[in-house]
Amino acid sequence: MSRKTDKIKGLKYPQADKISTRRSTVARSMASTLMPRIKINEDDDEDIIAKWMKYLYGDNVRNPISCVYCGSSPEKLELDHLFPLIRNQQPSGYCTELVNLVPCCRECNGSKGSKLWWKYMDMNEYDESNESQKKIKQRLESKRKDADGNIIDSLELRFKKLKEYCSEFGLPSSDSEFESERNEHKICFNESALTWWKDLYDEVVVTLNSAQIQIDAFNAGIKDSVNNKKNGFNLFYQGLFTARSTERLNELGLYDTFKNIDDIKDDKAKHIYKEALKAYHIGFEYAQNQQNGNLLTKWYKES
Repeated sequence: MSRKTDKIKGLKYPQADKISTRRSTVARSMASTLMPRIKINEDDDEDIIAKWMKYLYGDNVRNPISCVYCGSSPEKLELDHLFPLIRNQQPSGYCTELVNLVPCCRECNGSKGSKLWWKYMDMNEYDESNESQKKIKQRLESKRKDADGNIIDSLELRFKKLKEYCSEFGLPSSDSEFESERNEHKICFNESALTWWKDLYDEVVVTLNSAQIQIDAFNAGIKDSVNNKKNGFNLFYQGLFTARSTERLNELGLYDTFKNIDDIKDDKAKHIYKEALKAYHIGFEYAQNQQNGNLLTKWYKES
């Protein structure tokens, strides 16, 4: 019997994406839309730009602009939010403005995510048995020496620079400061604003999960059609609502065991199930009428 694999010649297959796993992306997009984006005027704001450059790179204008986290100087650098727009799925209070933007490489921008900068640069936060974390740690620990062998750039020096930078601009540099400190760069949301945000975010999450379940249902319909399984609803109920789907609904408080859709008490859950069942039948009929049936059979046929 042939063995299915997710690797070919040591190269990993791309993983299937899931809409429902994009919650952090959605939260960031919502926060980016909500929070102000303050552009810089190079002519009017020369002083603040000079100050920004000085505290990140020193007085020597020849110092190359490098990643503030790992010190690398790739051909292209990006601007990273020193303090993330979103924290624990809620707006952090920080926005897109010059003092909250620092140059960094693409790798650090991707791996830092919503971490606070001092956590990202804390080597105790990394598990060397984890290959990806080990690579991040190695990158952050990189050093640079001058012609005489003197260390002119290291993790310790970069950390110190960022701490001085935060002190100069009145920004936090520890967990306690971040949680409690009010400053001219942070918007503090009151309870009603945060409740509004949470309700809005939860509504978007429900929509994402509903969409994912409908996609699962559509695929389940195709699979059942290709494999000549025609007892529709039973297979839909047994096969579609895998542990993954059930877990998603549990998180939303919408899952309930039932034998008939009309038995579901929660109106929102009933709507999700009805839409999923509809998607199942659309997928089933689509596969029945698909002209290129050989390709669907190849993709969906059970061994």
